[in-house]
Amino acid sequence: MENDILQEITRITRENGFRLTGHARDQMTARKLNTSLVKDILLNPRRLIRVDCRENDTYYKIQGGRFNRKLAVVIKDKVIVVTVM
Repeated sequence: MENDILQEITRITRENGFRLTGHARDQMTARKLNTSLVKDILLNPRRLIRVDCRENDTYYKIQGGRFNRKLAVVIKDKVIVVTVM
């Protein structure tokens, strides 16, 4: 199951890209990340840390990329939305 979720995140990122919430954009700036590093994490996830179900959405906390960073994402309308870094 974990591998299926990670593959789905990678597939959706390749096909439709991703969006950042305002909070994620603020954190990206504070942590000196750029969109290419975020894309690297989404295209090369290594581990599914946690799955949270809130309201009507399922949030996935993943770890990956060249620098093994963490992100929280939700899949909405076949687009990855990065919520927290």
